[in-house]
Amino acid sequence: MAQIKVYLDNCTYNRPFDDQSQIRISLESQAKLYIQRLIINKELNLVYSYMSLFENSENPNPEHRNSIRDFFRYATEFIDIDKADIIGRWILFRRLQMRNTAAILNDGMDCLLEKLGVLETEIFISHILRESFDYTAWQKEHYANISVQELNRKAVEYSKAGNAAQ
Repeated sequence: MAQIKVYLDNCTYNRPFDDQSQIRISLESQAKLYIQRLIINKELNLVYSYMSLFENSENPNPEHRNSIRDFFRYATEFIDIDKADIIGRWILFRRLQMRNTAAILNDGMDCLLEKLGVLETEIFISHILRESFDYTAWQKEHYANISVQELNRKAVEYSKAGNAAQ
């Protein structure tokens, strides 16, 4: 039976390092760890790319960065820069999804402000935020002002500089 190939983005790799007190994050982390176990047990085939390496190289937490880099050794396939157009289209798709999420978050904030006012909104948010770092939020901000083409160009340069799959 052919095994399923999975490609995980860096938000997925980083999810277990995020604040687990939020139920959604905890469930996403458990799902990622389950997939990770399937990969280690060779029940799924992990695919990663020059983009995975590049994004991980920019992770501001060295322990997380090294842990994720070490996990890449379980990969059965590497997508090199000769497939840059495919990765670029995938990034564009993800960006479009993120814009939708951002719109939802903005609407949610508007609802909070309208219902609670500024002070009570701040109190509400301070109670649900327990971790000062969230990789997904960091990634959205870090790549917010870079085009898909520029991100892809940087990842290609990173790969050509000798940072391709080992």
